[in-house]
Amino acid sequence: MKKIAFLILFVFLTVFLSAEAVILVHGFMGFGRETIPGFYYWGGFVDLEGELNKAGFTTFTAEVGPVSSNWDRACELYAFIKGGVVDYGKAHSEKYGHTRYGNFYPGVFPEWGEEHRIHILGHSMGGQTARLLTYLLKYGDPAEIDSSPEDCSPLFLGGKDWVKSVTTFSTPHDGTTLLENQALFNSVQYQTIGFLAALSRLKVISFNFKLDQFGITPSTDKPTSEITNQIYNYLFNKEAKDTGTWDASLLGAKELNRWVKASDQVYYFSWATEATQESSLNGYQVPKLVMSTVLLPSSFFLGRYTAEKPVRIDSSWWQNDGVVNTLSMAGPRLDSRDTILFYQGLPEKGVWNYMGVLESTDHIQVLGIGREMLSWYLNWVSFLYNLE
Repeated sequence: MKKIAFLILFVFLTVFLSAEAVILVHGFMGFGRETIPGFYYWGGFVDLEGELNKAGFTTFTAEVGPVSSNWDRACELYAFIKGGVVDYGKAHSEKYGHTRYGNFYPGVFPEWGEEHRIHILGHSMGGQTARLLTYLLKYGDPAEIDSSPEDCSPLFLGGKDWVKSVTTFSTPHDGTTLLENQALFNSVQYQTIGFLAALSRLKVISFNFKLDQFGITPSTDKPTSEITNQIYNYLFNKEAKDTGTWDASLLGAKELNRWVKASDQVYYFSWATEATQESSLNGYQVPKLVMSTVLLPSSFFLGRYTAEKPVRIDSSWWQNDGVVNTLSMAGPRLDSRDTILFYQGLPEKGVWNYMGVLESTDHIQVLGIGREMLSWYLNWVSFLYNLE
């Protein structure tokens, strides 16, 4: 009798677990599983996707445009999960001057639908991408329907409750003031882009900027400097708004918040991170000793920046994780209609369940890079699978 009961339980759990999937979505300048041999965006030297799968949670690591806009990334994420050719939308592609169709994805979870929903975990800008994908699935996009009524992508038609939960980590829901320091950010990005392009050309890594829709494609025939300048000019064109740098800025985040609202059928969770403390000398936020060295310059800037425009930035914005202001991570506030609630033990749909701050954890460490986070993620995904 005990054997039969065990068998029934085993079959039930197998069916239950396989009915859902976890999708890990990287942030700005993020990468996929095969980009750097032996090193993962999610987990560093620990394969977080692999460990979650071993624990029985069907998990996939998405790879979308590392510097692209959230719109383009959401379209790619849809194709990555469901399968098919990326459709950026006729109206959108014409507005921003790039091709409508992108790469083909075989689909990691083609059964995705109302009977097989997903949990999206988005780090940094990946949280914004998750929000946008969930919104388009639920509410669609009238401009895309009007512009191509006969061949509109299913993504833009709406009416799909295919997402069970969205979890954001260190996400700039209201943007990051780091982008207000153009000299620092632009210089770092130019050097980073050039470095990654050079390593990819030498085939040390296989970093793909995924900007084919703009005609920017990696090629061994092009000098590294030419590819670097193409990508840099795309990112920092002051007139462009179809970029990751615009979406992560204060104004870009505000614009996104105006129309991307929460779905009443989805659980939204937000986790904030910080690795700074108030200085006894001047009241500024300065990095804690635990912060990754590479993030120190940006953390000092974030910890003291003030402004009146385009958004009033005061000391409440100073706490940070080296890349994003902690205040910005709780959920969309600037020009948003969404509700943010401190989590009290009972998750609610359609609102942001703010889980609080992971203390002394910077923007990189929350991924498990330089910090043991595997047990934390196993517990969190278990919590998500037990929702409702």
